[in-house]
Amino acid sequence: MLAGVALEASGKPGRQRWLRWLLAFTIAWLVADASACPICAIRTTVTMGDQLVGADRVLLVVRDGPEWATEARIKGFRSAPPEGMPPAPARGTVLVARGSDTGRWTVLGPVGITHVPLLRRVSDGKRLEAMTPADWRERVQLFAPYLEHEERLLAELAYDEIARAPYAAMRTLQPTLDPARIRAWLANPHLSHRVSLYTLLLGVAGGAESTDLVKSGIVQRRQQHSADNLAALLGADLEMRSTAALVDVERNYLADTTRELPEVQAALLALSVQGNADAVVPQSQIVATYRRMITQRHPLSGLAAGDLADWKVWDVTPDYVALLQSPDALHPASRFAIVMYLLRSPHPAAKAASLR
Repeated sequence: MLAGVALEASGKPGRQRWLRWLLAFTIAWLVADASACPICAIRTTVTMGDQLVGADRVLLVVRDGPEWATEARIKGFRSAPPEGMPPAPARGTVLVARGSDTGRWTVLGPVGITHVPLLRRVSDGKRLEAMTPADWRERVQLFAPYLEHEERLLAELAYDEIARAPYAAMRTLQPTLDPARIRAWLANPHLSHRVSLYTLLLGVAGGAESTDLVKSGIVQRRQQHSADNLAALLGADLEMRSTAALVDVERNYLADTTRELPEVQAALLALSVQGNADAVVPQSQIVATYRRMITQRHPLSGLAAGDLADWKVWDVTPDYVALLQSPDALHPASRFAIVMYLLRSPHPAAKAASLR
């Protein structure tokens, strides 16, 4: 329970626990300007899409006896297949790419030759840092039909590209999503590693059956004090039920002092994603919810500070200053977040308070 969170920090197990959360929060703060939806953002450093964009040569090759033969040029000038490749498969075309920085060839996997136009389009795409909101909308529209495609390479490529897209771009898929198909993916245990994205997309797809499924998932986790996929479930609920879901999040997670730290953090993450999209649940309503959390002196109210700073909501500065000076217990990660907020705040008293 939250009442015990601050006290836990004084013992070794508790200290290790909050240090892990503090590290996670610090990383989240440092990437706060990144566009990816944090609920399902890809954790791998380099995806297949990155490899294709960063390659100077991309080929589709096929077995020719014991050797490789070039079947199609995807990117770069036409060249002989690379030497030192692993044994070629018995049949079928295989995608390979050569890194422009390393000069090394990588086997990405088998894929049909009919997908050469798509692979060329991906390989000629922009790097992540150059992507605009319009580029992201175009990219998710391009890959949505390939989610769980029968060719595994295309399914992986589509999942990676959509999972790291901004949530605002994901929402543009609503007219093309099939909620029944997404529910089937969520019921497939072999796709459990993709559950966060598909839960969010189910919320975007909507429908009465989807709403009931999401609500039952939230109730189950609340009864078990589980944060497993909770941020995605709450995010989907907010997308489908708007203000009614926001009221439930505040009552059941932010105002309920029996909630565990991971549960509260999941709730705040769902609110953050919705607030950044500023769509079904307006950002102003999320800010109002954060304000109530702060004025109620919630020990984790500082975890809303990153959003408030990014959204340039500086008039809560006096409240955060008061919290720092208050004898009320603040979770260490919450205190750290408040200090970071005050360092960014233009309020005259902010920086002095943050350095005390």
